[in-house]
Amino acid sequence: RPCRPKPQTVHRTGSTPDDHDVIRYVNAAFRSAFFPDMPAEPIDFVDAIASAIASGRGIRLESMSLESFVPRVRERRRIGPSSFNFSVDLSDGRWWWVNDHRLSNGWLLVIATDITTLKSEEHRLKHAHAQALIAAETDFLTGLPNRRSGIEQAELALVDFRANRLPLTLAILDIDHFKQINDAHGHQAGDDVLVHFARNVSLQLRARDRVSRLGGEEFLVVMPDMTPTRAKHAFERIISELVPAKSGCGREISYGFSVGLAPAHHSEALPQILARADRALYAAKAGGRGRVEIGRVEAGSAES
Repeated sequence: RPCRPKPQTVHRTGSTPDDHDVIRYVNAAFRSAFFPDMPAEPIDFVDAIASAIASGRGIRLESMSLESFVPRVRERRRIGPSSFNFSVDLSDGRWWWVNDHRLSNGWLLVIATDITTLKSEEHRLKHAHAQALIAAETDFLTGLPNRRSGIEQAELALVDFRANRLPLTLAILDIDHFKQINDAHGHQAGDDVLVHFARNVSLQLRARDRVSRLGGEEFLVVMPDMTPTRAKHAFERIISELVPAKSGCGREISYGFSVGLAPAHHSEALPQILARADRALYAAKAGGRGRVEIGRVEAGSAES
């Protein structure tokens, strides 16, 4: 038999301003929550709210200044709808759901319900959802965007390329002899190399370049506003300056990588561009590894 959640206790408070918005009734709970410093004599409702905000003991006001807030609320309460519902948070961290009801005699009945527990749960679920989205788009080992996210970044960059006609180069990187690293040093050392490589490449490229892990020892770099010649020089520098990785036991592991580049072309979809980069990568491997090759656009198309 499924368990039913226990009913939540909600706290309601109320006040009744007259047709001039002067407070004629307010219970102790409403007074302590929304305007704890309100004097005993009748006072304008909005003035009481504003006074509490100014003292830092009432509604938390962040979206506008108090000078803008007062006339805006006063106008709404004067000619606004007969029923108005909204949520507010207070300086003490509590959240309230407020219902304004215009009565037939022109008075306003204001009822506030404490929804702090519900808001806390809502924030927890939103945070959990955001974390789940990040996890779904992130490679767990390197912390880089994963294959799906990397392909999405490339698709977006391709849209910008076609709209703005600025250069775009895609690069596929592959660590050389990675299987030998695993066989000689163990899979943990292989993971250390992957993490080291991801961090090294990310730090040495531009902030706008997007590095992702396609899988295994293969990585994708999306390089907007970058010609293949400039990209080639950038990767050749990184290859020449790459320092050994350190395994968990402190052992240094020297390694290298190869790169295949493909400039975007208006006649090609993303899979075709990536296929050119992949062919260029194989050419770099065949040419001795630790190299950068550019995959040219096939005959009949002018290169961007």
